[in-house]
Amino acid sequence: MAKAKLSTLFTEVHGKIGNIVVEMVEGEATIRPLPTTNNPNTPAQQSIRNNFSASSKLFASLTPAQQAAWRVYATDTPRKSPGTGKLVRLNPVAALNELTSKFLQINPGGTAPIAPPTASFNGETLRVIASGDTEWVLFTATAANTVGVKTELLLVKVPTAGTVPPLKAYRSRAFMGFAVGALEREIIVPPGFYAAAYRFVKVATGQKTSLVTLGVVIVP
Repeated sequence: MAKAKLSTLFTEVHGKIGNIVVEMVEGEATIRPLPTTNNPNTPAQQSIRNNFSASSKLFASLTPAQQAAWRVYATDTPRKSPGTGKLVRLNPVAALNELTSKFLQINPGGTAPIAPPTASFNGETLRVIASGDTEWVLFTATAANTVGVKTELLLVKVPTAGTVPPLKAYRSRAFMGFAVGALEREIIVPPGFYAAAYRFVKVATGQKTSLVTLGVVIVP
């Protein structure tokens, strides 16, 4: 991966040129080889694309005052980059995309809020552990979720027990409203090594906390 300095004639550039990809990463033009892996149109991937498309159209339909509210929210709510760990500011469309996509993921077919949240979301005090067993990864919570909050469970298959995957590699596998008497959730997977993680999501807004990683478990 290489970085390029833009001339004063250009403030943003992105796209494919031959066998390279040029994209903007935190304000810098980054050049990388064109990936050779395929991009299957799985139901999960299509759902994510549809959610982003819906939220982009939603922003365009907002009134100037509503768009201004999202600009303020984006400025006041920086995000930690999963690639660098640095705090970065989202543009207002990206901020709306982030919340709307997570809202629609946890509320399929729901109507996403058109106003940004007015309060921060700090998650829960409960903890989650992960363990491997034949045919599944078992997530176990130490307590019940608060009403209106769910725990998102994430996994990524890795080649070895010592692999530390990047945060952006984790994939959502379930949203669990842990309750007294129901503090476990099994995720069925093929045998292998799996890095596990979780985070909390506010159902009404799509706000989410940072990922909490749980290390690698073995599914024999």
